[in-house]
Amino acid sequence: IGMIGRDRVEGDGVLQYMGSGLNLSLEDAAWLMNTISDNTATNLILDRIDIRTMWTKMESLGLPHTKIHSKTFLRSTSIAVDSSVKYGLGVTTPNETARLLELLYRGQAVSPALDSVAIAMLRNNQDGTKLARWLPDSVGVAHKTGEVDHSRNDCGVIYGPQTPVVVCAMTRDNQDISYATDNPANVLMARIGLAVFRH
Repeated sequence: IGMIGRDRVEGDGVLQYMGSGLNLSLEDAAWLMNTISDNTATNLILDRIDIRTMWTKMESLGLPHTKIHSKTFLRSTSIAVDSSVKYGLGVTTPNETARLLELLYRGQAVSPALDSVAIAMLRNNQDGTKLARWLPDSVGVAHKTGEVDHSRNDCGVIYGPQTPVVVCAMTRDNQDISYATDNPANVLMARIGLAVFRH
């Protein structure tokens, strides 16, 4: 994937600081998207995998409420303008996200090989402020975090001592819109992660 200046968008990630002409593999962009929530990498992937293709795939997996509407910070690319105005980048539910993680874990989302790569990416998520925050270092977590002003999310597979467990925590209408580590929503998710692990 070749990156040019107009591909760069603000927010999380490092690609916004890289020079034009940088070439990445699709897998490189996916690593950046999943491990550090790189918004530019996300958009580069969406240029290669049409948004409607993503809708069709989620529906085929039995996840009809999981949809991406547009590229990040580029609402003009939306294929569902009304929903974009109301919800932003996309929509999902905790149950559907948990189901998607279960399918990935079981190798039933795309293929065992590709699902294994996706889980490896999620196991290397660099955001430890939510579900993984208070877990022992020895505990693996394959998870994806996300945050916007009024919402914090973290969903993943916690590899507990007895069995892996899928956990999905999503908040909305948050009063504290700071991006501090101790934001109450982050702390709540840390408590959830620890409670699930202990159970």
